[in-house]
Amino acid sequence: MLNPLGGQRHNALLREHEMSIIRTTCTRDCPDTCAVVAHVENGRVVKLEGDAAHPLTHGFLCKKTYQYPARVYSSNRILHPLKRTKGGWRRITWDEAFDTLAEWLTTLKTQDGSLAVLHYQSAGSMGLLKVLNNRFFNLWGGVTEAVGSLCAGAGIAGQLKSYGSVRSHAPQDLLNSRTILIWGRNPVVTNIHM
Repeated sequence: MLNPLGGQRHNALLREHEMSIIRTTCTRDCPDTCAVVAHVENGRVVKLEGDAAHPLTHGFLCKKTYQYPARVYSSNRILHPLKRTKGGWRRITWDEAFDTLAEWLTTLKTQDGSLAVLHYQSAGSMGLLKVLNNRFFNLWGGVTEAVGSLCAGAGIAGQLKSYGSVRSHAPQDLLNSRTILIWGRNPVVTNIHM
């Protein structure tokens, strides 16, 4: 396609610097799942903002979500497996990393049984990939798991006492409350919609 401003070369330059908008949700360790508008340029997120059209979050994003691109693209982020050696850390291949882990887990299970592994995880991204390790450890023979939670234990215990087995009720119903008791959270900083 030709463009009167510069022909095919101009179109190629425009494609290189295309900005796209992607509507998504926050996957941080938080139950709010805020609606996010991601600005993507050349396949890279350059800006995140809240989606003002969302009926609950109304365009709000917490500080953690705004800073997410800096975390993802940080020069300090580890992108490849590393192995500790006497001289420090050495980059290894993924195959070597998986082989090392498989050998270590096999030896541990043979010597001490699968329950010698303490498996702990928190809510994390709250996505489907987060539970794959549970499936792995179940197939492996089970492991020892922590009781409670480092980040939400107080909140979950309080909610169980308040609501029973239901985690909470519809957020819209908060408008009908005369008193709101919040267990184990700081909604001034995060979870603002609670």
